[in-house]
Amino acid sequence: MPILSNRQLWEMGVPLNRAWLELASAEAKHRHAALPTFLQFTEQSNPAEIASLPEFIGRWSREWSKRIVLEKELRDSLVDKLFNDQFQAFGYRISPSRSHAPVRIAPELFDGAKVDFERRLIRARGCDYIEITIVDPTRVFNFRPKRTGRKGSADAIRKAIKALQNERFDLCGIERKIACELIRNKIGPNYPKGSGLSDVNLAKYILEVCPQRRIR
Repeated sequence: MPILSNRQLWEMGVPLNRAWLELASAEAKHRHAALPTFLQFTEQSNPAEIASLPEFIGRWSREWSKRIVLEKELRDSLVDKLFNDQFQAFGYRISPSRSHAPVRIAPELFDGAKVDFERRLIRARGCDYIEITIVDPTRVFNFRPKRTGRKGSADAIRKAIKALQNERFDLCGIERKIACELIRNKIGPNYPKGSGLSDVNLAKYILEVCPQRRIR
């Protein structure tokens, strides 16, 4: 079966300004839905509570703060999943050169990227992308991801991870930089440079053994 094009995936994707909630877990969506809007909060308050304006404003401010904190958490989680290659982002590049069709935004660009969710814009390492949509590969029929790294390096990385797991190293629980350094040390110093041993690339292989947890 043919591999879907970037344009097809872009068209299937969820716009960035909605993706942080639409692609969140069911539990996160439930938590968000449970937070009242201002109108709901007002309707749930009795007249005596509303009459005491300073107290009413204080209570509403605390409720609004809960919403702000949760929504930031969900946006940060989406960026983490993009960096860890669990989700994929597609959009039009506008600088330093323009793309005439949607392109995939490399996962490593989300390490420190400036993300404008409302404007659907991402700025990272001198590159600007607009009209961003987000794809969850698990929701796309016939999604066939490109192979990560060279065959030789992929085999060596997976063997090193397996060996570390057998030695009781918790690669899912320790910091990513430390986990990546352990993998490189296990592979050994004689492995050629440029073989996919960067932190960004190794993080993708770590995800294979702990896909349900965010890499620290």
